[in-house]
Amino acid sequence: MNIDQRENAFERKFTASSDPWGTLTNRDEQRKLHIILRSLPNGQSGAVLEIGCGAGGHSAALAKASRKFHAVDFSQAAVKLTQQRLAGIRGATVFQHAVPSRFPPERYTAIVISEFLYYLTAIEMRSLALQLNHLLSPRGVIILCHHHTQFSDARQYQRKLHWNFTMQLPFAVRSSRIARTHKWEITRVTRRA
Repeated sequence: MNIDQRENAFERKFTASSDPWGTLTNRDEQRKLHIILRSLPNGQSGAVLEIGCGAGGHSAALAKASRKFHAVDFSQAAVKLTQQRLAGIRGATVFQHAVPSRFPPERYTAIVISEFLYYLTAIEMRSLALQLNHLLSPRGVIILCHHHTQFSDARQYQRKLHWNFTMQLPFAVRSSRIARTHKWEITRVTRRA
């Protein structure tokens, strides 16, 4: 599947359903969100960036747990859904942004990347890892949450995905697995000062 086909497939998915993966209703998805929120620095954070927000299933909760919140996704339909979910939340903004193109110059205390990395090629993932050097503040955290079972449209092998991404970061980190089930895992990566 080339990039245009992938983008069209996601546009169709987000146009057909406001919650294509059941993020708002599925108990397992709610459990993941609860763990992600607990993984934020001190339970709350200053500025948070969510990369690959999709339909915004986690975005409102993340926005409420931060002073400033930015969400990005390449899909126009996903951005519209996330904007609806963020309506009325102070300090919350969503942008249409194709990763790994350049992000605006901003520093975040937490960056959440959930169910996204395996859609990138190895080169795109490396480019994103390098950009985090300019986005993540000292002692900031990256929260990674991904399925570790393989599925057909993944562009990366999902086993050891968090480890592979962490090894490409251009700064020293301390990494710890927060949770793992038979389907998914959550890893917290803390930037060393």
